[in-house]
Amino acid sequence: MAAEKGFEDFGDVFGEATPEWDSATATIAVVPLLPSLFYAHAPDPSRVEVLATDFHSFTFARVLTVHDLEDLRDDIGIGGSWSEFVDYFKSSLSSGGVKLILGGLQNVGSGNVHATLIALKSKGLPRISLSLNIVLNVPASDAMGTLSLALFRAFKRKESDAVKGFHIFLLLIAVYDGEFEAADMTNQHVISFVNQEKNDNLQNQLDSLSFLSKRKASKPNLAVKASTASDVLLNNFETSDSGLQQPSDIAANKGPQVIKSSKRGALVSRRPRVRGVLLQDTEDDDDN
Repeated sequence: MAAEKGFEDFGDVFGEATPEWDSATATIAVVPLLPSLFYAHAPDPSRVEVLATDFHSFTFARVLTVHDLEDLRDDIGIGGSWSEFVDYFKSSLSSGGVKLILGGLQNVGSGNVHATLIALKSKGLPRISLSLNIVLNVPASDAMGTLSLALFRAFKRKESDAVKGFHIFLLLIAVYDGEFEAADMTNQHVISFVNQEKNDNLQNQLDSLSFLSKRKASKPNLAVKASTASDVLLNNFETSDSGLQQPSDIAANKGPQVIKSSKRGALVSRRPRVRGVLLQDTEDDDDN
């Protein structure tokens, strides 16, 4: 069963744990609590080691096997696959709300001080509770050294990733400014990244052109379909009206018509013409 389950991909989990005294020790505690860090990692695929220290007074540690985590899984009642539970375990430790509850201060000289690491992924979900054992002297120094060295290496990895990201940012600016050849191309990872970006941009442009060409090609088809539909409707209309006589046909059958007026022109009276009128002297007539 243990051979099928392990911690090959567990990685490293760092965090800050808020130290508190438990209820039984808080009233008599005289030792001040300092900020603490914890570190969870898998030294090999069969176990997980959890360390917690304030680098001054208290250092705690515990090694968890696959069987221990299966018991923890049963206690908190989380179902699902093994990998899902391991992910939940890591997510709870990375939540940022981890507490380190200390107790047994009255027996500090005998090494009976204990601590409980409590992690909650989010409100309403089951919490992870791990009991830790105090380590003293050389084992405590070894635990602090292990945590410090792992934290330094994690910082260097983050720094390297940040530097790579900054170089990639500068090279992308050079690419968009047309200065790709003049850029520093000594990093093969950066070269492959930039080339991949160029290929992706080119592919996106080709996809856009292909979409536009398909869209333009589909428009004539729509016009043809529309004209075909209008022709069909027109033919149906002409067929349905074939039995009716069109106005143009009626006009052609009648031919030209003579328009008769109902009114006649008025007759104009003519005065007789008098030609060669003779003027006579009235006095002469009287004498005669």
